[in-house]
This record gives sequence, C-alpha cells and structure tokens, in this order.
Amino acid sequence: MFVNLVKKYGLVPQNKFPETFQSENTQENNFLVNATIRKFASEAAPLLKAGKLDEARVLKEKAMEKIYHFLLNCFGVPPKSFDFEYENDKGYQVERNLTPLSFFEKYIGEKIDAYQSIINSPTEDKPFMKNYTIEYLGNVKEGKAINHLNLPMERIKELIIKQLKAGEPVWFGSDVSFYRDAKLYGWDDKSFDYENTFGLDVEFGKSEMLDYWHSAMNHAMVITGVNLVEDHATRWKIENSWGSEPALKGYYIMSETWFDKFVYQAVILKELLSEEELEATKAEPTKLHPWDPMGTLAD
Repeated sequence: MFVNLVKKYGLVPQNKFPETFQSENTQENNFLVNATIRKFASEAAPLLKAGKLDEARVLKEKAMEKIYHFLLNCFGVPPKSFDFEYENDKGYQVERNLTPLSFFEKYIGEKIDAYQSIINSPTEDKPFMKNYTIEYLGNVKEGKAINHLNLPMERIKELIIKQLKAGEPVWFGSDVSFYRDAKLYGWDDKSFDYENTFGLDVEFGKSEMLDYWHSAMNHAMVITGVNLVEDHATRWKIENSWGSEPALKGYYIMSETWFDKFVYQAVILKELLSEEELEATKAEPTKLHPWDPMGTLAD
C-alpha cells in the first residue's frame, strides 16, 4: 500500500514537509474519520433501502470532501515543487524545481519494486508456496494488488537473515499484544509464567491462534540485527516507531520463541527468493476475506 502511494504521488525530504502534532498522534484523527464514515453509513442506508441511490451518492461526496479537508488541516499540503539542498564530498549541492515524483524517480525509482511480501500463516486454508491477497485491501485504484507468498517460518527466518547479511533491514508485521516487558526492553514469551502463577494454560499453536482470532497482526517494525549461534537465530534486534525514549533508544529485543509465534509477515528482496518461490508469486492469488488475520495490519 505504501508502494502504491509513492509510485502515484512521489516523495519529498522531511524538511520540505515536516511532521505536525496530528501526524505523530493519529489516534484522534482515526476516531474522527471513522465516526464520520459511520455517520454517513447510518444516513445513507435508509436512502439505499428506499432506492434513492443518487441522494446517497451526494451524501458520500459531502462526507469524503469533509474528511479530505479535515486531513489537510491536520497534516498540511505537500509541496508541488521544491529545492533539494545537501552536502557531499564535493561540498554544497542543490537541485532546483524538483517535484515529489521526480525526486522519487531519481533517488529510488525501480528499487521500490524489488521487494516481495511473504507471510507465515500455517493454517489449513492457506497452503505454503501459494499466493494470497485480501479482498478490498487496496488504497489506490490503479495500483498493484496486495500480494502475499505464504512460506514456512524456517524459510522466512532464513530469508530475513540473508537480507540482514546483505546490509538491508527487514520490515515485518507481528502481534505485539503478547508478552511485552517494557522494563526488559523486549518481547519474550518465556518471561511470563501464567500457568504456575494462576493455573491458566493459555499456550496453543500458531495456526489455532489465527483460526480462533486469539492473535493477528497489529504492528509493523524493522528488524535491524540478529544474534546467531552456529547460524541459528537466538534473538532479534528490532527498531520500533514509538520514539527514542522507550526501551534502548527505540530498539527492542525479541526472543527466538516469541518471534516464531507472533511474527506473521516480512518484506524481502525478490533476488533472495528461489526460482520456485518467484514463480509462485506470479500465480493468480487466492482472495481471502476482508477480516482475515493476514489483512489486519492495514486496519
């Protein structure tokens, strides 16, 4: 979804379009947008039942316009053109009259299409080495559809390690609701013993957690390092987006077992995939329900 936005609208340096209070505190924004949409739905539903489609569409256009202007007020308007100033070994440099798209094309370009989303969903309805998409999960009409290749966890870890060794961090999606200890700066399921303390056994398999909605993706972070013992990953270094104060200047540690249980998605360079895996990504994807756990990260 990020790729679709960037390819359509481009990018700008952050100092040309600074953060606002609202852009770093989006909970209230989300509440107001969702409330506006639901109010529209409550007003449009009786019109649709009465066959008044045109009136419902007028309401929709008004609601969308209000939301659009609300977001502009919160986040501002991106610049249509700008000068890009920087210093390198040749001294001061400036490129004038760049647009968001020309800036993107010069500094990123085709590299943005060099990645593939892979998931680990060991459920009966999603065989491995198959391609999946989520119904209605799109943000740009003419953009590329969401495309997840389902792989076993051991293969996913192998690919992540290869990418880290190549000097590239790895974007990933997980469920951070479980076993977080802020004082220990990390996530580790072995740090909590609910069974001996309370007599409650709340441990069950990853596929069952997904099937019964005990767990689903709810947060994305970046893997920046891994501790290897004879090529075996024993813990992972994670960079989070919750600011520099929590944890170790914004970095956390995830244990091996927590990682296996609660990591569901990663974005990997296509060049690291096998020929068989690459071929599988080209197949027509199976459409999953909008509420499938593999689509919840975009909620």
